[in-house]
Amino acid sequence: MSSSLFRRPSPVIGTRCIHLDLKGMPPTPERLVQLPEIFAELGVNALLVEWEDTYPYTTYPELRCPTAYDEPTVRTFLQKAERRGIEVIPLVQSIGHLENPLLKERFRHLREVPDSAGELCPLRKGARELVQTMVDDVLATHRGHIRRFHLGGDEPWTLGS
Repeated sequence: MSSSLFRRPSPVIGTRCIHLDLKGMPPTPERLVQLPEIFAELGVNALLVEWEDTYPYTTYPELRCPTAYDEPTVRTFLQKAERRGIEVIPLVQSIGHLENPLLKERFRHLREVPDSAGELCPLRKGARELVQTMVDDVLATHRGHIRRFHLGGDEPWTLGS
């Protein structure tokens, strides 16, 4: 797709957002902090960042993967995005797509279906606290850089099972 639609004096699309899903094969810390510059050149003005296990969780450090970003890297990324006029919208999953915590023994009891780590049972004791703590950790790092927050809730295929 040509970025010419985004480069017009009055772009056709007001919010030009990229979903940056960091699970699987995330960019190196060095590349992550370069991304705002690259995206700004393409006319992007918002990034929906799904940190997943690359986030430097403090309350539940077991949610970090071995190559998780450190807090200074995240803060540098946020500052560079802000300088380039890019809004960073953090995404924390809340019901579906919670394999990262639900695969851990500590949180296994919070699954909707015991044999599936995909969905959280929102009625189980500790479910709300898990999500709230993850959100609080992300908000702490994004403080001063945030206007919007995405509380994921899609694809709870087994909800109510």
